[in-house]
Amino acid sequence: QTAPPAALCSVLFNHSLTTMGSRAADTESDCAIVAFGPTQAGKSTTIGQLALPGQAAPVAGVGDGESVTQDTEVVQSRIGLMLDTPGINDSRLLFTDAEAGRRVVCGVSGTKVQRVKFLIFESSAGDSIQLRSTLIRLFSSFGKEIASSTVVLATKVDKLDEEEREQRLQQLQAVASEQGLPPPIAWQNKKLTPELEALQVESLREALDKLPNCRIQAFVDFDQQVQAKARQLCDAQPPRYLSVPAQVAEQYTVQVPQKYNETEEYMDYETGYESYDDIEYHSVRDDIEYSWDAPVPFFGLFGVTKRMYGIKIRCRDEPRVVRRSRPVKRQVVKSRTVERERMVDEVRTRMATKYRSVPNPFPLNSFLAEARRVVLEEMRASLLAK
Repeated sequence: QTAPPAALCSVLFNHSLTTMGSRAADTESDCAIVAFGPTQAGKSTTIGQLALPGQAAPVAGVGDGESVTQDTEVVQSRIGLMLDTPGINDSRLLFTDAEAGRRVVCGVSGTKVQRVKFLIFESSAGDSIQLRSTLIRLFSSFGKEIASSTVVLATKVDKLDEEEREQRLQQLQAVASEQGLPPPIAWQNKKLTPELEALQVESLREALDKLPNCRIQAFVDFDQQVQAKARQLCDAQPPRYLSVPAQVAEQYTVQVPQKYNETEEYMDYETGYESYDDIEYHSVRDDIEYSWDAPVPFFGLFGVTKRMYGIKIRCRDEPRVVRRSRPVKRQVVKSRTVERERMVDEVRTRMATKYRSVPNPFPLNSFLAEARRVVLEEMRASLLAK
């Protein structure tokens, strides 16, 4: 490839530095770029070259064919958060496809990463093309759906002449195209001017920015394990109670006056009449006959008399019994309705504050951090046992 004009290189270099500075401020990312590929493909070397100042660069191999990277390592770089991984063909680090996902999860466990992009490393200096087998292993480990979030980095192109470089890039592009990947990015870590280095970093960044983030199954499995472990820890916590106030209805009794009607009897006097027998005296005329000798007129001188009869009336008082009536007052029993007042108990209801002990376990979310730590320790232990 022909080198770009110096003026263009200068502009790209300055733009790269500006972009790098703006991204360096973001030390926490929700996406990580996973370096994936065979041993001695230049993963650690490239990540070390892209690492931001102050970042510990991964230890790179010396070209003797032996893998140096033994575990995943996170590095903040000029193109974002990167995850260095061991070579997939290292005989000393044989791991299953499921373990490959767990290695990624363990590698980014200290960050907020939940999504990734894959940067596939293919050494252009090798005698054979390993890209096809690398992609087979990649898709076997993480699923074919990650193809849209994957780009190939053809490293060590500086070890090829112009013709060999073009031929190798065409071969890699054909393999990438078969899998629906974008064209490979040519990359070299040596024999670069600052301008050319800035140009290839910018090209890589632009290629990665075009890729969507993806959430691999390992993250889903990890979240499920964390949730399960958190539930286990939550269920095993000792009983915890909290005294809380509660408004409850309570009944109480008060004495209240109550009016009521009552029928009572009372003694009264009423005027009446009574009959009685009375003795009264009334005048009775008695006709008493009597007789006498009376001289006869003209002959009385001669002693001639005549028997005379007469009636003498005599009046006398004679008693008799008469029926009379007279007014009297007598006692009678009467009844009347009177209004009275008495004190009675009235039940009332009022709201009162009562304190009661209620179960107050720590919520499930309180155990997520501990569950995450435990699951990661178990995951790391299983990987170290390999």
